[in-house]
Amino acid sequence: MTPPAIHEIGRLAIRPFDTVTLDNGLQVHSILDTTTEICRLTLLLPGGEAESPLPGLFVLGNTLLAEGTRRHSGAEIADSLDFEGAWWGPQLTTHYSPLDFYSLSSKTAAIFDTAIEMLLEPVFPQEAIDNSLRQLAGRIEVSQRQASYLSACCQNRLLYRPDSALSRSASVDLLPQYTRELFVKAHASRLDPSQMHCCISGRLSDDDFARIVGRLAEIPAAEKAFEFKPAGFRDSYTDTRVDTPLEGSVQTSVRIAVPTIGRRHPDYIAVRFAVLALGGAFGSRLMSNIREEKALTYGINAQLSGYADRGFMGIACQTREPETVIAECEREIVRLADPASYTPDELTRLRRTALSSLASILDTPFSRMDFLQTRITADTPADYFEAQQQLALSLTPELLATAAATHLQGPRLISTAG
Repeated sequence: MTPPAIHEIGRLAIRPFDTVTLDNGLQVHSILDTTTEICRLTLLLPGGEAESPLPGLFVLGNTLLAEGTRRHSGAEIADSLDFEGAWWGPQLTTHYSPLDFYSLSSKTAAIFDTAIEMLLEPVFPQEAIDNSLRQLAGRIEVSQRQASYLSACCQNRLLYRPDSALSRSASVDLLPQYTRELFVKAHASRLDPSQMHCCISGRLSDDDFARIVGRLAEIPAAEKAFEFKPAGFRDSYTDTRVDTPLEGSVQTSVRIAVPTIGRRHPDYIAVRFAVLALGGAFGSRLMSNIREEKALTYGINAQLSGYADRGFMGIACQTREPETVIAECEREIVRLADPASYTPDELTRLRRTALSSLASILDTPFSRMDFLQTRITADTPADYFEAQQQLALSLTPELLATAAATHLQGPRLISTAG
């Protein structure tokens, strides 16, 4: 039987979101689409991992917004959302806290009233804080017995300066510092409309849109502007390896980080494609070599984590032979800089993988907004979609090898646990 032909993806385009900037500085971004009955409203609150006063405090604080306001208890808020068939969930990025609210478009205006009340009038009940801290203590205790968590913590300490929030990890000893006063103060510091965004995607009537915009415009200006903090990468790397023994562990968690350029560098997308070739898909070099040929691990991946000015490539896996895996990873990173190592089949797979990923972004108004939101949360350039597409269509061995040779041959920061 003849297999079906593979059709190449044609030219793709993403329409930018519409933006309205209010007098208080808050920006409302929208992708309105009548093909769905759902509306998602996302409040982007300034403050993420890099600005959190204590490890995980903003994660807990975001969750506690639904535990009660000056007008409604947590149970009443939950009942209200449930009655309207709505759902909400907080997230956390490096510099922002997205608060997502999903509902039928006919219910969005009512859900927004609840969302704005949670944002502006939370009371952080002590009982809810105590419950959250008990749960956090349990998670910390469990994580201290997980090799992957321990190796990740060590990797962060190798990458970031000691004064960076990204180098810290939660501990039971710190929990007495998570006071109600700190939750209230930390949240109040983030209510700066000049640094807030509201992203609306899906179906929404013009009247409801105008009502939401009008209410957002009423948020008063902050007395003090919210201050974003840099990721805090180290300027140099004297310590390049940490090994953490873990009694009873069957395998060793291995992580390798290579500091590199940030998202604003013109070579960033080329580096991203080189990392994709190394370990960003099932048929990548690391998977082919370390998993399929040598059976050293069940799964291994490489990804590029980028901030505005700096970033790093991270490799992660679990194995019973860490030194062999580390040596093979090193060999593959070096080989990535050799243009002769790229085959036509590999370039075709990279191009198709990249274009398929871009095409999937266009599936729904929510996926389009997710991508466009990264312009805010991750400081991606305005032409990030088109630039990826253009490079995918013009991939060459020389382009990938040059990116790898120039930007992926820095210090190897190795952390193991197991």
